[in-house]
Amino acid sequence: MRDDKTKILKKLTPDELAVGLNTVKVCMGVKPKEKVLVITDSGSIKPANIIFESAKTISKNVKLLQIKIPGYDGREPKIKLANIMSDTDVLFLVTTMSLSHTNARRNATKKGVRIASMPGITYEVFLRTMKMDYQEVEKLTKPLAAFLTRANKVRVSSAAGTNLIMSIENMEAEADTGIFTDIGAWGNLPAGESAMSPKEGTSEGIIVVDGCSYLDDVPLDKPIVLGVKNGFITKVSGGTAAKELERTFKKLGQKSRNIAELGVGTNKMAKLNSSILEVEKVFGTVHIGIGNNISYGGTCNVQFHSDGVILLPTLEVDGKTILKNNEFYV
Repeated sequence: MRDDKTKILKKLTPDELAVGLNTVKVCMGVKPKEKVLVITDSGSIKPANIIFESAKTISKNVKLLQIKIPGYDGREPKIKLANIMSDTDVLFLVTTMSLSHTNARRNATKKGVRIASMPGITYEVFLRTMKMDYQEVEKLTKPLAAFLTRANKVRVSSAAGTNLIMSIENMEAEADTGIFTDIGAWGNLPAGESAMSPKEGTSEGIIVVDGCSYLDDVPLDKPIVLGVKNGFITKVSGGTAAKELERTFKKLGQKSRNIAELGVGTNKMAKLNSSILEVEKVFGTVHIGIGNNISYGGTCNVQFHSDGVILLPTLEVDGKTILKNNEFYV
């Protein structure tokens, strides 16, 4: 299932093997008789190869499938690939664009497949962030998710100008801890966030994205300023990144403007860079996801989901400040 033209890592370095084993054994709990599938593309082949070679030291039933890079995050794969995704025990989605918020991923989860989604991950990011002790990440992420699940109202603000309110009443927050060893468990690697969908139609205010662009392939040249009304983005301003985001909205339609996610970063190993996958996990940040919210229990089903990161946010939950200046009070 591997493209013969792909450059193979014949022998992993000790550091690569250690990080790879932390990924497949600790985070995913791969067992000797399990089927393991790594799906990748030309933009993510190096970290995919480390996972592939590391998994082969545990199981004899490990395959790597290289696909074409889809046009945007959240685009549904073809039926044949979707079926392949469900026909395994452990699935690594090491792809340039995200397959997390797709029906194909959700159906695989329903069938009990354990899934790690790693959209946009680079070799450098993989080696650094997958050294993290994810049991330590779990200690903050789980209680924070439980706290948010019990709450009703949220306000996110920042010195850069963010001032957003939303209802999270009767919504469930998920803990993306990096430990996906239970049947049907899934999440991002690198991990480290508590995330949920706000109640649809309740988000109001201004979002100033100053940590990372909504589009991985478009650098954040200036902060993106978003006006939000009745749960949808109504205004977009900023530089080139903002213009590209507006073009994406026009191409994909009104549902892509939906405020889909409130996420809080909990990974001390994550750093600021151009990768949304990593930046949204940076300790003490907040990210606002847009587009598809089906994975979080919503009803907005569009083939698009992306996140914008807010630096140095203040997060107030039911009037109580639980995050300020990179300090948690939970």
